[in-house]
Amino acid sequence: MIPSMMMGSVLAAGGNIVFGIEAQAIIAAMTTPPSFPRAVRINQLVSSLKSGGVWSKFDILYIFAAADEQAARINWKNPGTFDATAVNSPTFTVDEGFNGNGTTSEIDSGFNPSTAGGGFTQNSAHIGIWSLTDLAASSHPDMGTDNASANIYINSRAPANQAAFLVNTATNLLIPSTNSAAHFVGSRTGATTVAGYINGSVVTPDSGGTAASSALQSNTVRFARWRTNWGERTLAIGHAGPGLSAAEVAAMNSPFLVYLQAIGAA
Repeated sequence: MIPSMMMGSVLAAGGNIVFGIEAQAIIAAMTTPPSFPRAVRINQLVSSLKSGGVWSKFDILYIFAAADEQAARINWKNPGTFDATAVNSPTFTVDEGFNGNGTTSEIDSGFNPSTAGGGFTQNSAHIGIWSLTDLAASSHPDMGTDNASANIYINSRAPANQAAFLVNTATNLLIPSTNSAAHFVGSRTGATTVAGYINGSVVTPDSGGTAASSALQSNTVRFARWRTNWGERTLAIGHAGPGLSAAEVAAMNSPFLVYLQAIGAA
């Protein structure tokens, strides 16, 4: 256990390290307390997201690349609310995350955009994943729902070397993608404005950048699943919330990369 955690700071070799209330809540939600270095990294990641102005842009944020499976399922934005559930035993690897078996296993966030009352709305919404696996296949989704007409979806490397996104629409946003081991974000910032990002940079779309929005569906967001398709890529991070600008995507990508590099995942 980290001494004085509830006081907000601990004494380290370089002086006092101040732990923010958000980081304290994340750490307190972990059944097995993190090591001191990991606690510092958690605090640094949250602090960087806050200073970058993007902490408020998450309804759900999962750092699947964690020390153990229970910690990996915590919703960092609000621990205890929309903590994820592992369905049909997706494989968990320490400091990497979860991957499905391609047939039945998934991560259910419990987050239903139509009823959650968060920032995710019909015309302002984003979805994102950080994959550690380069795998090209049409039937390997990274994120979605299981509605028959599901309108939330990421496949980071679909056929023809394209990443495919659905962000509250039935029309795919397609962008060039030759490597699915990266951070992928689909963001809707208007009724007919959708953009796709890889590693923090916007990518010129092949199609679908003006796809009209459709109403929010009542279903929970899943990782490694879309409709009746299941994924096999290792997912280190997953998130969703209101729409993001290009600057905001870049502001979250950099802290994520620093964290993943610090634990040896990227």
